[in-house]
Order: sequence, then structure tokens, then C-alpha cells
Amino acid sequence: MTQEQLQEQAVFLDRSALEAFMNPSHPFYRRAASFFYGLDDFKQPLVTINLMIYELHERIREQAGPEQAQFFINVMKRAEQVGVLRVIAVNESIEQEAARLMLEHHEDGLSFLEACTLVVMHDLGIQRLFSFSSQWNRISLDWSHLQIVPTS
Repeated sequence: MTQEQLQEQAVFLDRSALEAFMNPSHPFYRRAASFFYGLDDFKQPLVTINLMIYELHERIREQAGPEQAQFFINVMKRAEQVGVLRVIAVNESIEQEAARLMLEHHEDGLSFLEACTLVVMHDLGIQRLFSFSSQWNRISLDWSHLQIVPTS
């Protein structure tokens, strides 16, 4: 896939999207499932960062137990292996840029994960973010290129 195709088609997955999809009792499960299953057999590239997966793994382990947490990791690994999901490892360069963003945009109250997300999306030219977090709606006011899906 070319960089241009990635920019036009890719969707970045945040923690709330992954969490909703992995939990059938989640209030947004149906919306998440509808989104994922409506991706034309996953031909749109899906992207996330490794920190998102690690954080969600820990949350699942605490709430549902180690078996469910391992199931989540297995699903993420399988999605990556078959080319459905691209997981970007947060390196020192991304960390430094995220820290800079957090300082420069302190009024947005960016978390480290949100700042890393913005850096990776910018670096890859991704404009669409799949999220159920209302925080992104506020953040998107200052980031005009950011398109939140599903729309409210």
C-alpha cells in the first residue's frame, strides 16, 4: 500500500474503539462491531500504537481476568499477522514529539497516549480516528484535519 492510499483510507483505532469491540456487554459494542464489520472485509488499513494495546491489555486483565486479556493479545497479534492491523511501536522520537505536543497544547489537556496518537497520525498522514471518547471531539476543534468516526 502506498503512503497516499494509507492517508486516504486508513483509520486509527483508539483504546475506546478496541475496548468496545472486544466486550459484547460494552454500551458501544454494537456500534463498534457495525463499524468493523462494515469495512469491506477489512480492506481499509487499521492502525494503532503498541501502548494502546498494552494499556487495554492491563485493563482487561484487571476487569475480566488473565484469560480474557490473553485472548485480546491473541486477537491483536492475529490481526497484525494477517495484515488487518498495523501496530506502530512508540519509539523515543514519537515520545519526544508527544511530550512537546503536550507542553505546546497544554490547554487541550492531552494525555500521553493522545499525544502519541496525534504524532503517529500526523507522521503517517492518517486523518480518521475511530473513537468513542468525547475527549477527541474537544481535541479535534484544534486539529482541523482530524476526522472522528463514528460521528455522533
